[in-house]
Amino acid sequence: NRTMFRSNCPRRLWCYGLPYIAQIMQRTASNSSGLEGRTPIEKLLGETPDISESMDFGFYDWVVFKEDSGVSESIIGRFLGIASGVGSLMSYWVLPPGGVPEVRSTVQRLTQLEMQTDAFKQRMKEYDSKIRATFDEVDFVATDDGLPDRDKIGDLMGDPDFIDEFYRTFSNTDVQEEDSSPDSFDPYLNVEVVLDRGGEHPEIARVTKRLRDNNGFPIGTASYNPILDTRLYEVEYLDGYKANLSANVIAENMYAQVDEHGHREVLFDEIVDVRSNSDAVKPEGAFYQTSNGVMRRRHTTKGWEVLIRWKDGSTTWNS
Repeated sequence: NRTMFRSNCPRRLWCYGLPYIAQIMQRTASNSSGLEGRTPIEKLLGETPDISESMDFGFYDWVVFKEDSGVSESIIGRFLGIASGVGSLMSYWVLPPGGVPEVRSTVQRLTQLEMQTDAFKQRMKEYDSKIRATFDEVDFVATDDGLPDRDKIGDLMGDPDFIDEFYRTFSNTDVQEEDSSPDSFDPYLNVEVVLDRGGEHPEIARVTKRLRDNNGFPIGTASYNPILDTRLYEVEYLDGYKANLSANVIAENMYAQVDEHGHREVLFDEIVDVRSNSDAVKPEGAFYQTSNGVMRRRHTTKGWEVLIRWKDGSTTWNS
């Protein structure tokens, strides 16, 4: 795995990286080996896997976490994987500066903007020095161009033919790391925002996809600064109407709906009533049976509406 080399992850920690990669592959849908667009776990067990724990981190990513029930100062570290069967849900293996892996649930990924600050650059430099001293290993990627040192890899792998192939793959600029640019993780897709559509009240819309030109290339350029982000997206309102919006307009509306404490602003006052129609799921149809015989509940709000009282006192029914 290129990440293990590029991040200079100590070899003694590769035992965390390989199982984590296997977990990701088990939860990645494809059409290989007769999967028919499903994940290997779903093909085997008949259930769609929960990927919540795998969404935020990549192996050996920079993270910060807290100890002492979350009341202490944040500690910088590296992500080592999901702590399955250890602690509560959403618990992860992290590597603190001391070099002994720990399980923590208060884990957050360092953003690109945070890593560009002088304070975090200094903390990351001190962390790398401590880890290098603890594991007593040399860096595999020691050249200025970011490529692995052939001599050091040769000591690890031994097979010249394999080393040549590995080096060609590693230095292939067409194969980028998943988080090498702002485009790699799109924070706007599937986000719900409240937009002014020109009616009596703002309406909820969901960002459904990024727009592309006639040649199939994405329109606009991503930027860590939302003001400079020129990407274009399609948003869909609850009634099915679709519109095109730029990323900076979406970001502006997202930030406008968050108060000074970071809490989301609610544009309606309260939900005062609820009703259903003939399309609502009946009690006898609330469950369905999977291919392996397991009964699962249907998760849907089809046929249900809520009566919302807005801050100006008016009310509307919304599905």
